[in-house]
Amino acid sequence: MKLATSRPRNPFFRYWFDSWIRACGVGWTPRQVLVGYGLSILLPIGVLVAAKVAGLDWTWQQMIVAALIAWDMGGGVAGYNHQAMKRRRLGEVSHIPIWHHNLLHVHPLLLIFFNQPNWALALTLIWFISLFLYVEFLEVDPKTGKRRFGESAQKWVVVLEVVIALTLSAVSFWVPSITPEVRLYGIFLYAGLAVATFIILHTPLNFQRTAAVILMVCMIVASQFFALPAGFEWLLPIYLLKLLVGFTAKEIPNQD
Repeated sequence: MKLATSRPRNPFFRYWFDSWIRACGVGWTPRQVLVGYGLSILLPIGVLVAAKVAGLDWTWQQMIVAALIAWDMGGGVAGYNHQAMKRRRLGEVSHIPIWHHNLLHVHPLLLIFFNQPNWALALTLIWFISLFLYVEFLEVDPKTGKRRFGESAQKWVVVLEVVIALTLSAVSFWVPSITPEVRLYGIFLYAGLAVATFIILHTPLNFQRTAAVILMVCMIVASQFFALPAGFEWLLPIYLLKLLVGFTAKEIPNQD
């Protein structure tokens, strides 16, 4: 499998283009990648402007956290709903890459700490660094069609991610200023992602995308019983559209 043709010549832009291809599959043109990155920039801007208009009075730490989460969500929702990702998913035999990818997205657990700006910023920066390490070491190398880590190592990554998620959830109970409603929302959304991922992975191929949409709708309705940090009402649908409908669900390609 060869890297997509017409890569940018400039080393800086070529790095970002190649990173996008590693994360989102082979078959993107430079213009399409530009559109994807464009959304990843526009969404944070929109979130920060909306917070300002709503008078949320976020600290600079909270603005950075919101911007980084929105940056990842904006690019991912575009990248994972492209046919390039669907072609990659059809080639996946093991479920392990899906688990270590989805469990990396601890965004709801980070939001539990959003009203503790220093905690939120530190945890988000650690997660953001791990995201780049993930792309470099755990995504498919387009030149070889393989990942650098074998399946055994990938399983250990899954174990580490579960430990991190459980630790974040447990620590949140020791921070008095975190409200039970926000904690419950974060745990509900992250646990819901894990349960929905399991269901989709064990659903017949020709029904996976439909199952993902049904699960997404159910979680959106269920979320109305929980509270979340103001200014993040957009997160749940984009989070699920990216990870369930876009990434997890396999899809039979159109027959021309």
